[in-house]
Amino acid sequence: MPSRKPSKKPVEGAALTLKQRLFVDAYLGAANGNGKEAARLAGYSGKALSELAYQTLRNPKVNAEIERRLLESAMSASEVIARLSAQAKCSLESCIDFDEQGRPSLNLKKAKEAGQLQLIKSLTPTKYGYRVELHDSQAALSLLGRYHGLFVDRHEHTGEVQHVHDLRTLGAAELAELRRIAARLDAAGSESG
Repeated sequence: MPSRKPSKKPVEGAALTLKQRLFVDAYLGAANGNGKEAARLAGYSGKALSELAYQTLRNPKVNAEIERRLLESAMSASEVIARLSAQAKCSLESCIDFDEQGRPSLNLKKAKEAGQLQLIKSLTPTKYGYRVELHDSQAALSLLGRYHGLFVDRHEHTGEVQHVHDLRTLGAAELAELRRIAARLDAAGSESG
């Protein structure tokens, strides 16, 4: 049986080296998209970290892995709509406890169990407890309304409108008048812009 010569062409989907995997992890994690920092965190050494990062990012396998992981973590359109819907309906009333005097407090354990922690925009400590800020339900409703085509921008036109069905039938004087009107509209538009 004749021996096969190994292929010089990289195999699609071939595994990354350990340093390349560390680079991708760092690039998408602690380095926050900074190639030079990702190279340093991955253990690359030398004075030319920027060049090493550039070359690593140009590697088709590394690039494909970064793209794959970004797509894997991206939110689908239906998930975006679901989260906006949850924000629009935002209510943490099932997560509110009342003490003996009737004072309310947010029970974060209940909120977590109910899967409603994502509704909280911020939690700020104060001398009286925590200030809770929820995401803006009106903004979420507005975005959902636009998505569903509920809101239509309308423009009011004033003045006499003459409908011309075929511009080829206009005479020279009528075409000249249309050009003057168009020039005035252009000038008015550039003055207001």
